[in-house]
Amino acid sequence: MEEAEVFRLVRLGHFEEALPKLRKEPSLWQTREEGGHSVLHWAALQNQCSFVREALQHVEVDVRASNLQTPLMWAMTRGHLQVGKVLLQASADPFAQDSVGASPLILAVQHAHVGAMLLLIALVAPNEPGATHGPSTLQRLLQVRDMRGCTAVHWAAYKGDMPALQLLDYFDADFTALDDEKMTALHRAAQGQQEEVIGLLLDRGVDPSVLDVHGRSCLDVAEQVAKTGRMARRLRRLLESKPSKDFEMGKILVRRSGAEEAEHFAKRAKRMAPAIFWLCCVSIACFEPLDARMRRRYLTELQSSAWTLTPNLAVAFELGVPLCLLLFLLAAQKDPGKVPARVKGNSAVEEAMTGMPVELLEEDSGHVVIATFYLDRTLKRVSLKLPEEHRYYRMQDMIAIFRDKEFTNLVPSLAHLSPRCLAVDFCTERDFRLCFQFQDSDVRDNFYSCLKILRMSLDAGEVEEEEN
Repeated sequence: MEEAEVFRLVRLGHFEEALPKLRKEPSLWQTREEGGHSVLHWAALQNQCSFVREALQHVEVDVRASNLQTPLMWAMTRGHLQVGKVLLQASADPFAQDSVGASPLILAVQHAHVGAMLLLIALVAPNEPGATHGPSTLQRLLQVRDMRGCTAVHWAAYKGDMPALQLLDYFDADFTALDDEKMTALHRAAQGQQEEVIGLLLDRGVDPSVLDVHGRSCLDVAEQVAKTGRMARRLRRLLESKPSKDFEMGKILVRRSGAEEAEHFAKRAKRMAPAIFWLCCVSIACFEPLDARMRRRYLTELQSSAWTLTPNLAVAFELGVPLCLLLFLLAAQKDPGKVPARVKGNSAVEEAMTGMPVELLEEDSGHVVIATFYLDRTLKRVSLKLPEEHRYYRMQDMIAIFRDKEFTNLVPSLAHLSPRCLAVDFCTERDFRLCFQFQDSDVRDNFYSCLKILRMSLDAGEVEEEEN
């Protein structure tokens, strides 16, 4: 009876009521409910750090449920960094696998908890540059496979989790690995209809011509799921069939030359359409009303007179307007202001820790203020050095980050700049919102990912402070 009552309390989250019963009868710590779950599992699921510490004095840290899941796995499914750190410091096994072969890292990927991924990497393989003899601890962690042979990369591709894929790429995970069905990460992305990650997977060396055990390419898989879906359409745009050098292989899929550049140009053109439309309107306006009082129009009434009286000026005027439009289009195509890709070890995180120049936007006026963004070495405090003041923010006070449609809804006055902006809200009495502007959306997305990952991973270092 007491056993059932204890599990009822922990399932409902009433751990303070369950503790006296467990202390009175210590044998209850070892009991299991249906499914083999222990009280430690439920405490890990609900991020109860103090309860977990006491439970670890009575229960094995890697106690298994009927499906072989450990408390650490339950913590990772919820992204609980605090209790995850407690369990890992108590020697929880990060390589443990459940009945379907999922490890804590794979579960973190499946549930889109990038902070949990960072916690596992940081505590399992801290400052490990790699091994010279055999795979390093970090590589072994990244190479764990489930029962179908899928790695964390396969699952991140299937879920379309770009931050997770970028993080796995940063730590040199193997993107070319095949699962037990001979499927690449691109096959799994096709199954999940995750067309956003195609470019990253191709850039990391995933071969689109690889066939699975059923003889299907990634394009075949995408067409089986949805022949006219966005995934299949994009693969057809990016890939083309060519004869293989190996006669037995026949034709293979390769990247279509210039396809990604054309796609990128189309996206930029769509983004610049309002500006181009405005320039065209201004240009036509220059041609049309020349004299407001007499309402004479250049194209219909003054062109012949201008060519007769001032031919040089007429030539310069008629050629100058379209030439200005052409120069604008050429500048936009070359994108001279785009920042080159950052190298590993010199990313936005390292730059932020030494001071990074940023552009702040005022919500009402849209006025740009140049500031310097600093992140201290403990990753707990952010400071902004402005021309006339110095602002300080705590990372744990960061409550939300907004971009794209969320930014537009939040700051409608800056909606026209939303493709290059993001807003960060802090739970402070004054200056609670910061609106950043970047050179392009790529730089903005990198900054967004860094802030989000840092904010999620910060909680893992604050367990002791909060408990005390």
